[in-house]
Amino acid sequence: MLSFIIGRMNSSISIQLLICLLIFLPSYCRGYDDPCKSQDPRVFIKTILTVLAPNYEDWYMNLTIGVIEEEIRKNMDRIQYNRFTEDYVVSQISDHLKIGSSPFRGQLLDSSLSKEANLEYRNAELLVAVSRSIMSSYCPTYQYTRAISVQQCAEDLSKMEVSKTSLRDMCSEYFNERRCIEKDLRYRSIDGSCNNLIHSYLGKATTAYKRLLFPDYVDGIQEVSERLPNARKVSVGLVCDEESFDNKKTMAMAIWGIFIGHDLSRTAASTMGNNNTFVRCCGDNGLIHYTMNKYVKSCNPITIPNDDAFYEPKLQSCMDYVRSVPAMRSDCTFGHIDQVTVILLHCNVYY
Repeated sequence: MLSFIIGRMNSSISIQLLICLLIFLPSYCRGYDDPCKSQDPRVFIKTILTVLAPNYEDWYMNLTIGVIEEEIRKNMDRIQYNRFTEDYVVSQISDHLKIGSSPFRGQLLDSSLSKEANLEYRNAELLVAVSRSIMSSYCPTYQYTRAISVQQCAEDLSKMEVSKTSLRDMCSEYFNERRCIEKDLRYRSIDGSCNNLIHSYLGKATTAYKRLLFPDYVDGIQEVSERLPNARKVSVGLVCDEESFDNKKTMAMAIWGIFIGHDLSRTAASTMGNNNTFVRCCGDNGLIHYTMNKYVKSCNPITIPNDDAFYEPKLQSCMDYVRSVPAMRSDCTFGHIDQVTVILLHCNVYY
């Protein structure tokens, strides 16, 4: 009945008045505010939900394990299908994806994930897919009136624990508090694990960055808004390419910045297909460019403005940008995507 009401909300004022008379007049007499006086249709629908489904704001608490398990199964099949699709794309444009000997190739190889870390990446990818599916299917009004905001739906999802589902082993393996037992802890580990003995995964490479604010994705989970300003324009506007002299700082500051920058630049980027093929989103061939950005979800290339002083003479119109691999959330819950981090190792400091 609720879908019937929502789907026809704007079709006729008389229907709205009829609903008010039949459903809300008795409620209003019992002390509810009169929703029929509101000019905002969201207020009207929210009041409908309050009467017909008084616990709609606790929608995530009413999901059964069976429903969640079905979403997990469905998305496991969907992800596997997507990987086969990506493998087919790779087979058709393999020449485009080849990366010759270059610093760029070296950086990709250096940032490649280990077998264990790649499994964590795939686990996080599945959780993101399941979160999107649950949110779009079960968060009330998400598809219709937005009485509950997309961000609120995502925040609600982050209260759902993965440990209560068939994916619980992801948590026990990833956040294993006993992994530091019998380890030689006289020296710091190369991946940052066990540097914190209480929470062994804190600061570990391939774990999630800590967020200061809840993200504001378009879909609440991972989709970046196309309304954001062009990243290249922002970069050029903020950083002026000019000589400037500083009489207080020494070259030590610049070199230390390079140390940090080189480690951060080795953050692992998402791959495609079952063989973890490196992704290249840009290409001179328009068809290849279209194919990559349609079928490879991690592609988010940056368009270079026509008046770009550096790239315009090179006739380059696109910058490759592949999103970092997703990471398991630190509290092992469903919800928005978190990107993987790197550890600031600075091995060369000790050489």
